[in-house]
Amino acid sequence: PYEGLITELPFALPLGCVTGADGGLWEVEYSGVIDKVFSMSNDLVEIMDHKTTTWDSQALTSTNEIESQFIGYAWAMSAIEQKEYPIWHDVILINPKTIKLLRDRIVFSKTQIAEWKEEILYSAQEMVARWAVQQFSRHGSNACKSFNRPCQFVELCRAETGRRDMIRESVYEKSKRWDPADRM
Repeated sequence: PYEGLITELPFALPLGCVTGADGGLWEVEYSGVIDKVFSMSNDLVEIMDHKTTTWDSQALTSTNEIESQFIGYAWAMSAIEQKEYPIWHDVILINPKTIKLLRDRIVFSKTQIAEWKEEILYSAQEMVARWAVQQFSRHGSNACKSFNRPCQFVELCRAETGRRDMIRESVYEKSKRWDPADRM
């Protein structure tokens, strides 16, 4: 049993800086929305993320355990409160024959969180470098077909190099940075 304290907690926190091709610094901000922050009967505060899926596999919870999102939530809560927080991972498995609830409690070590932070900053460094040369890889893991639909930038990927600037200007609108609070 637990008592809900906060649901849909948005956060945006500075993660660190990376260097651009011109030597300038780019600040990296990590943001998201934590589904639930709650307390247990022993007054320990913990966090929970809810997922719904139709994928019924023994590997479901173990593959979700290594998702960057969950480690990022643990980092965010520890950055806010200067404490370590376990994450409860709730998965509601829905398929034509059954509905199951899978629940795991994941505790990330300081070493795992430090390694996650280093990897996120490395990814940001790579993005900044690619921005400088305007060359973006289209060959990442499921990047272009998340949730069985093309990503919002598919027109850029389809275009030949010389046409991308024109497509970027005519098809896409530059907007402010994504704010997790806008989701609500």
